[in-house]
Amino acid sequence: GSGTNASSRSLDLNPDDIETMNILKGPAAAALYGLRASNGVVVITTKSGRGMKEGEVTVNVSSNYTYDTVGRLPSTQNEYSQGTGGKFNGTTSLSWGAKISELGTYTNALGEQEKAAVYDNMGDFFKGGHTFTNSVNVSKGTKDGNYSIGLGSTNQTGIVETTGMERYNAKFNGQFNLTDKFKMGTSFNYAHTSVDKIPGGSNLSNPLFTTYFAPISYNLAGKPYEDPNDSYKQIHYRAAMDNPYWALNHNSASESTNRFFGNINLDYDVTDWFKLQYRVGIDNYTTTRDDFFNLGSGATGGRTAIPSGGEITTRLYTNNQFNSNCYFLLLSMVGCRAS
Repeated sequence: GSGTNASSRSLDLNPDDIETMNILKGPAAAALYGLRASNGVVVITTKSGRGMKEGEVTVNVSSNYTYDTVGRLPSTQNEYSQGTGGKFNGTTSLSWGAKISELGTYTNALGEQEKAAVYDNMGDFFKGGHTFTNSVNVSKGTKDGNYSIGLGSTNQTGIVETTGMERYNAKFNGQFNLTDKFKMGTSFNYAHTSVDKIPGGSNLSNPLFTTYFAPISYNLAGKPYEDPNDSYKQIHYRAAMDNPYWALNHNSASESTNRFFGNINLDYDVTDWFKLQYRVGIDNYTTTRDDFFNLGSGATGGRTAIPSGGEITTRLYTNNQFNSNCYFLLLSMVGCRAS
């Protein structure tokens, strides 16, 4: 179809634009899409107003809201406090210290007296996520064919604070009869996708790693994560690791992609039993990735007496694909391809 694309960046597609999705395998895929498709392709066809009568107009408006939450978390033991060998130790990630029920009151990392208790560090870390998806699609049938124009947006807040995604789509798709024997199909798509990810770098900084390893007797969410007089100086029970809440508020990882892809299909009926077809398509995207680790981050060795380290990394990725396919239909399909 005139709206097909076989790229791996399915994230850039607006689901409301999809009309059909098919899987081609083996020789059929290779004949249509070349050597790279020899292991099979997923062919996605977007809406084009196919089958609409002349003058007929259809307007589809869609709005969706989704609430996301963590469905399952690892089970942990809730009997022993932070420490090893049955003794409390406030500077380790291990949870084989004294029994929490017998520990009583102890001096915590802030020098305060704290009564031993069990904390749900993993449950407290994750929040409710929200996804808003809106789209509008206008399709029309004309004397010589049909076309469809679509706009879409997706705005997502992740289940981890500071994470999320924004995507904006625009597309035009149509099929036109240039003559009784000559037909043309077109598909043009633009997508802008921005993703705010969990800052990684290393296990010393990854908020998921440091949260999952936090002892159950350490009140990770209930304690301040930085010195009020110096935001680069962290408050955490481990000297090298980043406090996960400090990492989310001071480190960042983001990705932004601009993508344009489309194709033109030409179809000529030479005779009732002989047909020529030609398809030319392009796929171009540029992705910028930014990783930022603030002064004092454990990912850069900055958990020192005087906060140090810090790092900014920017990466730029570009991808350009041009595909040209020609083939003819007799009683069976035989193909030729240039790319």
